Amino acid sequence: NRNGVVVFTVLDATSLSNLQANLAASSGSSLIGFLQAGTGAVARTVQAKLRDVVSLADFGAVGDGATDDRTAIINALNTQKPLEWVGTSGKNFRITSSISHTTTADVIWYGQGATLTYAGSHAEYAFRLNDATGVEFIINDLTIDGAKLVNKVLEVLNNTSITTPSEFVANNLYVTRAKRINTFSGGDGIYIRGAFNRVIFNGGGVKDC
Repeated sequence: NRNGVVVFTVLDATSLSNLQANLAASSGSSLIGFLQAGTGAVARTVQAKLRDVVSLADFGAVGDGATDDRTAIINALNTQKPLEWVGTSGKNFRITSSISHTTTADVIWYGQGATLTYAGSHAEYAFRLNDATGVEFIINDLTIDGAKLVNKVLEVLNNTSITTPSEFVANNLYVTRAKRINTFSGGDGIYIRGAFNRVIFNGGGVKDC
């Protein structure tokens, strides 16, 4: 309103098309503002907000129980950010060889009822987490299945000094089917070694190991 006159700005067809193209591009979320509710909130872009947490889907993981999702999982882990495994429950992520991940930031996984299944040649472990800086491990609502093809289903190693010990917290973490090769003895469902303040299990369980 300018001196009682309403002024409208109308985009021409080309400008509107360019705007749509810019917003639809992979960098489009960097053009949109975001402000969290609450006193003292700082303005950011939608892109910055969405990048606080990564999803396996962001890196092309399928979770259909047939596709090898190993590369997608590794790429997601390498962001060193909190990780959402699915977005909807019931996904089964398949890997055809072991994953060893060295972390430099707290490990926070939101499994959301997903399953990780090992489907490679017999190996020492399905999944190994390595820490040398004193981070926290928090794993929520996830099942890891060794399929009787690994000596250990989940291995967690913390090689920090006792002055910087970490914590391992598992909420509804299930591991199943560890088996040592060429023997009838069971393997290790969860193998934890190193300097830890606390190791906590809330719900979940180990079976067929």
